[in-house]
Amino acid sequence: MQHRLLLLITVLFVITNKGYCQEPENSKVYEIRNSIAVFPCYITGKRIYQDDKFSTPPFGSKFILVRPLNTTNDTVIIRYLVWSRKKDSGLRKYYNDPILKNDPIRKSEWDSTSRWGHDSGKISSTNDYGNRIDKYFMIQRYDLDSNCVKVYNSGIKSVVFTVGLVTMPLKLRLGSSFDFQGNLSLGSTAGIKVRLSKYRSNYINFLLGTSISTISLDSFNTKGKVIGQPLTNIAVFSPSLGVVFEFGKAQAGVFYGWDILNKATQSKYEWIYNKKPWLSVGFGFSIFNVDGKSGNPPSQTQ
Repeated sequence: MQHRLLLLITVLFVITNKGYCQEPENSKVYEIRNSIAVFPCYITGKRIYQDDKFSTPPFGSKFILVRPLNTTNDTVIIRYLVWSRKKDSGLRKYYNDPILKNDPIRKSEWDSTSRWGHDSGKISSTNDYGNRIDKYFMIQRYDLDSNCVKVYNSGIKSVVFTVGLVTMPLKLRLGSSFDFQGNLSLGSTAGIKVRLSKYRSNYINFLLGTSISTISLDSFNTKGKVIGQPLTNIAVFSPSLGVVFEFGKAQAGVFYGWDILNKATQSKYEWIYNKKPWLSVGFGFSIFNVDGKSGNPPSQTQ
């Protein structure tokens, strides 16, 4: 019977793991990991410089994806996160600070694009921001996919609510009656998930679980109340607390809980492990996540 139950749980684990695991974040922030060319442009996609002037941002610089340039999606428009350190003041001036129409240093750049008119990014002087032209850049899609990596929130900023299933095939019962017991159970869990890495799918989950487990009552664990053959498949309610680590698709954790036998059966057999703590290694998988924060971009600094 236990072998069949183990097989059923294993099959259910594999099927559900493949069908329902989801990534909780949808970040639009990227980090440059190789040499790429970026072209200054307006948010409309018009290039600021007619001579195809481009720059090569330093490794490690971060930007946010604004939108695709066209329906073919082969070019995208990006905006760099602000360089906040003093030593990066030159980078901030080039990649972040807006172009000012009345700045003599920038006047030639403005004159070279003024013929494009209002639709190409020239803002009317009657507007409060009439002297400012925000900086955007164009990047080829193949550079985005091959030479840049996504950056996610981590730590407290990445906290999301998670619900899932967990299997616990073995329990270590604590206390004076120290014992290992094969006790297959499939239960539900709920809690929070925290991303550990900004780049990899590594998480830690803090969970509250509940399950219905089955136990066997025998002469030993009932102090002689059960005589003869053990009573098998006795249901108990099992609340638990757990910590689960995820590294890619691999998940494992430790759970601490209690088995609670119904009052009538406990009065009759006096099961010695009733409401006593146990430890178990669990193998779990997430069914779905309710994302409360991770979809938001991080603060505009790097």
